[in-house]
Amino acid sequence: WSAGKKEYCCDTATVACDQFDCAAGIPEGWSHAKLEYCCEAKGKGCSTTLGVIVFDCAAGLAAWEAGWNDQKKAFCCGQG
Repeated sequence: WSAGKKEYCCDTATVACDQFDCAAGIPEGWSHAKLEYCCEAKGKGCSTTLGVIVFDCAAGLAAWEAGWNDQKKAFCCGQG
């Protein structure tokens, strides 16, 4: 479908609506829900063909408080 047709159908009948804009932003800054959706539905943001991107918790560790976004902090701090 064209972008115009998708927009019309989404606006008038809530059909063909994308849950997230998978072209906006970088995967490392996306929420977990957006990562899952974009990987599964669009094939974007996947680290491999097996699933969503995970963060490299060793990268930038020395300056984590100022350098990591909230998603990376939540992911890396939740790893134990």
